[in-house]
Amino acid sequence: MFSIPSHLVVGLALAGLTRAGTTVWSGSFDQYKTVEDFDTWSFSNPVGAYQWYIHGSGPTSDYLALDASYKNPAVTSEAQGLKMSISSTATWNSDMERAELIPQTKENLGTGTLFYHFSVVRSEENAPDSTLEHQVMFFESHFTELKYGVGDTPTNLSWMVGGQSKWSTDFVAGTWFNFAYEIDFDASTVGLWASTDGADLERVIEPVSASTSTNSADFHIGVLRIVNKDPAEDWYFSGVYIESGDITTAIGNGSSSGSTTSVATSTSAPASTSAEAPATTEVHSSTEIAASSSIAVSSEVPAPSAISTSIAISSVAQSSSAAISTSVAPVSSAVPASSSAAPVSSSAAATTLASSTSVTPSSSSVVEEPTASTESSSSAASTTVEGVTTSTAPVSTSIPTSSTLSAPAPSHTGVVDANVCMNDYNKCIAASQPNPDWTGCEGTKAICMQNATYNFNMINRLKRDGKFGRLLV
Repeated sequence: MFSIPSHLVVGLALAGLTRAGTTVWSGSFDQYKTVEDFDTWSFSNPVGAYQWYIHGSGPTSDYLALDASYKNPAVTSEAQGLKMSISSTATWNSDMERAELIPQTKENLGTGTLFYHFSVVRSEENAPDSTLEHQVMFFESHFTELKYGVGDTPTNLSWMVGGQSKWSTDFVAGTWFNFAYEIDFDASTVGLWASTDGADLERVIEPVSASTSTNSADFHIGVLRIVNKDPAEDWYFSGVYIESGDITTAIGNGSSSGSTTSVATSTSAPASTSAEAPATTEVHSSTEIAASSSIAVSSEVPAPSAISTSIAISSVAQSSSAAISTSVAPVSSAVPASSSAAPVSSSAAATTLASSTSVTPSSSSVVEEPTASTESSSSAASTTVEGVTTSTAPVSTSIPTSSTLSAPAPSHTGVVDANVCMNDYNKCIAASQPNPDWTGCEGTKAICMQNATYNFNMINRLKRDGKFGRLLV
């Protein structure tokens, strides 16, 4: 996919990698000689770095590929990266397109403060469809994740916390985006570190409150797309690992081999500032991928809003109605007014990050595997949203006064597993394409989630038509 000057390849290969923290789990793809090696893993034979069971019915080579050109050139700790492909055949326990790896480890990945590192890039070839929602590098409870194809700027890659966008950037083809989720499982907070190409990671969002939880086997390294249709899409991943202690900000050998970066941040909405420098690039690509970019980074802070929604839900099995009144308080992002990374030398690229605060209405969706609940799938429901008024300052949003969707209704009989609510939400969104009814579907999910629980028991997930779903508690 990419090619770089030979002298830079040699320099990167000889450079040593200095780590600040302690690696708890390594997801280096060098542990696999071929993609067929991923198939040696099973629940009865837990070998290798990854669990590999969330994919379509085709051979593994339809969904995974390994090559030196698939990694971030700045990453010196591994020799190859991963190309992950989704297509109409990549369905697993649902009609959604999925290809995801799960860490295989006995380590506790949900204690103390941990940094979940990874890099991601896209190409112009088999590019992701920005008109469709994608969930990327997510936990099963979706307390934090990346999304693409959502919000007012669907071409952005957005970092979400609890379904709300906190930061986003233009997902430019050919630019490697490096991330680290800073998760404090004891304090229940999550922050974000980010950079591009070979630049050192910088904290772009201070830790915020989140419902942090994991059973150490539910971090999804890959992509889930809500709508299943062709053509195929390719995503590229590199530098995947989890560490404790102090964060390792260096992507490669401790110097920024890909770019020089300056960050300007404003916390007064809707004003924004940006410091830009000319971008210079000497990266050659066999697929004509643009390697120079100016990236706009936004820290999205919900403005005060009042939302009053009346939702009527009916189905063959049961019916319920509720009025939901939501008041969202102003949220401030504790980001330094300005920061600047030390200039470094590079022959790969010079990239400018401009960070700003903006007020943007956002929506939330959470995807989980189908459960064994017959109540949630036995009948179709009609969901009607009426009399919706939204007042948001300084952003004004107009929502249709009524719409009718065909989607299964959540089960309200006894205790409901949260996965029922999440599955029904995604079916609601899919049914309302190409104009997703975010408000109506979210309201339906909120009613369902009022008495929902979540089951992390791995053993109970093993039984569902011979596949690995979740059992209702």
